[in-house]
Amino acid sequence: MRRLVIAVPSRLLWVGLGLSSCWGIRPRAMECSSRPLNWLARHGDVVALCDALSTIAVNALFKDDRIATHRAVEELLSIAEPIGFEDDIRWCLWALAHAALSAGDLTAVRTHGERALAMMRGQDKFGHYCVVEVMALLDAVTGAPDLSRRRAEVELESSRQERMRLGTAALMHALAAAALAADDLDGARQWASSLYDEEPEVCYLAWHAQEILTTVALDLEDSAQAKVHVEIFLAAAQRQQNRRALALANLALARTLLLEGEDTRAESVVHQALETLFDHGWRPAVIEALGVLAEVTLFQGQHERAVRLLGASRSARSFLGLVALPTVRRRVERGLLSARAAMGDEACESAMVDGARLSLDEAVAYAQRGRGGHANATHGWASLSPAERHVVDLASRGLTNPAIGGALFMSRNTVKAHLSHAYTKLGVANRTELAQLATTHSLTTVDGD
Repeated sequence: MRRLVIAVPSRLLWVGLGLSSCWGIRPRAMECSSRPLNWLARHGDVVALCDALSTIAVNALFKDDRIATHRAVEELLSIAEPIGFEDDIRWCLWALAHAALSAGDLTAVRTHGERALAMMRGQDKFGHYCVVEVMALLDAVTGAPDLSRRRAEVELESSRQERMRLGTAALMHALAAAALAADDLDGARQWASSLYDEEPEVCYLAWHAQEILTTVALDLEDSAQAKVHVEIFLAAAQRQQNRRALALANLALARTLLLEGEDTRAESVVHQALETLFDHGWRPAVIEALGVLAEVTLFQGQHERAVRLLGASRSARSFLGLVALPTVRRRVERGLLSARAAMGDEACESAMVDGARLSLDEAVAYAQRGRGGHANATHGWASLSPAERHVVDLASRGLTNPAIGGALFMSRNTVKAHLSHAYTKLGVANRTELAQLATTHSLTTVDGD
């Protein structure tokens, strides 16, 4: 009888703490967990001890702390496996699968996920839906969006019937990711918006929803909407105390800044994010950071450098078995078209090959060596980047922004940003003044020659 008296309150305690961690709250009890764990161990409350360790493992995972996650999982499995406590074993496998996904170890994701799915659902059905989520995410990043969608859809109705609110939310996240991988931007936006509307306080789900919403807004070149989502993304990541989420939010911020022509600030933000992601071994996100940095360097007119970074990121993604999202493929293709126009096909292909030969570590080192490589001048013709010079040249000849974009393989917003920067650097207010200044500069250059 004494066992039941001890077990029931202790399990309720840890279930409560577990829900708090899911909601992004960091209970004081979680910071000093050694005493309650020791107490549970002394009283032989094995089931409650497993629940406590499961909560600690999930809490660590929500912060993307792989070391703490693996430590808690290892201890939990040593207790749960001998007694066949499958509910908590499933949570262990889910945590290991998610940690492996963020590290780019896709084989481990599949191994842990398939083992968890093979288990009986047991009493804790929420854990089953979370495993379905991570497996659907694996499908999405490996180029199988239809399988990803079907996997999540099959479980969605049952989770709703069981009123498994957070389980339903996890599946909604999977469906948003599947839609994004299938290039269904409207579907991705709808699922992610619904997810955030229903669970805005669950930081783990909130930042994932905002990540997808930001991606959609950026692909549509809607900088105003992207800024709104980035701010929410950053806030949710900060509340979760998750460095990976913060770095990913900053990559989205960098792309938003670049869309508005703030390449210097964007470059700084990307480098900071890249350093964090590389130091923690989050390889898929490192690859994403290299791609964003390529966009920044391309914007600055450093075509060869940009193409090498694109080659390195493409090669690294292929090595891990990842498939780029359609939104990423479109950005890469636009970048390569712009680079070919500036460099020529042969030089562009050579730079791609050079980049592809780099390991991920070498690519990061290469990216970090070129930090701050733009021109030192801040005013006058010498301060213009090569890309800005191309835009100024065509604008001074009377070409419209769409025509300039078509000639240089740039979006209208990019052309507009380049012109805005050029106006500031050259001290002119409009195209007429720009054309006059360009003519004067051209005559001066000829006279000087």
